[in-house]
Amino acid sequence: MHDADGISDEDMAAFARWTNLSETTFLLTPTTDEADYRLRIFTPGQELPFAGHPTIGSAHAWLEGGGVPRTEGTLVQECGAGLVQLRRASGGHGRLAFAGPPVVESRIGYWIGLLYLGIVASAVAFALYYRVIRAVGPAQAAYSSVLIPILAMAISTAVENYRWSALAAGGGVLALAGMAVALRAGRAPAPLLPPTD
Repeated sequence: MHDADGISDEDMAAFARWTNLSETTFLLTPTTDEADYRLRIFTPGQELPFAGHPTIGSAHAWLEGGGVPRTEGTLVQECGAGLVQLRRASGGHGRLAFAGPPVVESRIGYWIGLLYLGIVASAVAFALYYRVIRAVGPAQAAYSSVLIPILAMAISTAVENYRWSALAAGGGVLALAGMAVALRAGRAPAPLLPPTD
């Protein structure tokens, strides 16, 4: 969204929840003379200090909206992670490229999430999955992978206020139904074939 200086934090977050997109961006006046514009990035559940696709898309939107960089061929974006420098292909049109800001995250939630991913979601989850394979066999255990995106969306609903669309809910129902049919078919005895001579 262009010219978002007058929009409150709460309204930005509410708008991002309403769009229900993975990221919603707001272009603002920079707070430093080094930057061409300022960018705020929201998911339906939180504000992000930086993200790659929103950086490129918002830079393009800023340019298309009439933004003129202070330095020819280079844009400087101010965001929660600091200043991000983007380069434009020669001629002023075409591709945009950037190197992400060097960030050492200081929020405790980040480090807790990192530990969770490394210990629980990786080491513990794989150990449990291999136990399932030993208990029910590899063919039956493979069907459990259908549950992964459904569980991820359920966790995102609880943690990030993700709202299910009809398409997402329908896809989840179809995936579960397909898994039920496959598991049931796996238990059915194989049909007897007449002997061949």
